[in-house]
Amino acid sequence: MHNAACSVLHAGLRRSVSLLLFALLLVAAASFAQAQSGRRIPKQPGSPERNSPAQPEPTVQQPTPKESAPLLPILAVKNLQTVGSSSIFTDIALGGCLEELKQSTAVEVSSGKDKNRKEASDYAKASKDTYVVLIQLESDTFDTMGGNPRSFYVSYVAFAPGTGKVKTQGHIYQGQSRGPVGVPNPGSTASIEYELRRCGREAADRVLDALNITPPRRH
Repeated sequence: MHNAACSVLHAGLRRSVSLLLFALLLVAAASFAQAQSGRRIPKQPGSPERNSPAQPEPTVQQPTPKESAPLLPILAVKNLQTVGSSSIFTDIALGGCLEELKQSTAVEVSSGKDKNRKEASDYAKASKDTYVVLIQLESDTFDTMGGNPRSFYVSYVAFAPGTGKVKTQGHIYQGQSRGPVGVPNPGSTASIEYELRRCGREAADRVLDALNITPPRRH
């Protein structure tokens, strides 16, 4: 009897211990699960963004500067009709022509030694690009050695390069201008010089017109 009672007691104790251990395991498992549910999962560091290569700036096309047209060469010379002709007045007319031509931005002007008509034509013919303008004085009354200088008029002719042929020619007469301020007498030397210089400028304008170049005073 005693042994049987002991066996029953031991069996009960073992069962109680097993139940206690099982209960402890359940409590521990519940605590672990609660701890896991409260823990926040740390964010994973995002992969660094790849820096896209910088786009090259579009090349700005610079406008190509227009090349300026080459200047047209013009040689202006004078001719004295006879030995002893009035070089002073002829120089004045030629000076007016040169002054006007140099005002143009389309031509390159130069002057040279005196030439007669044939020499001027031959010079232009031998040149590839230079026009030759010949200026001389003429008179309807007397030759240019004497007489009234008021009767002088300017005769001009332009010869074309490569051929020596006449491009344009003509005559320009003195007008009735009273000349510069302070020279009231139309027949005075200053007035004549003023008119011959004006005739030279007018000759230059007519030559430029013939070359399809707008004269400076018309811009």
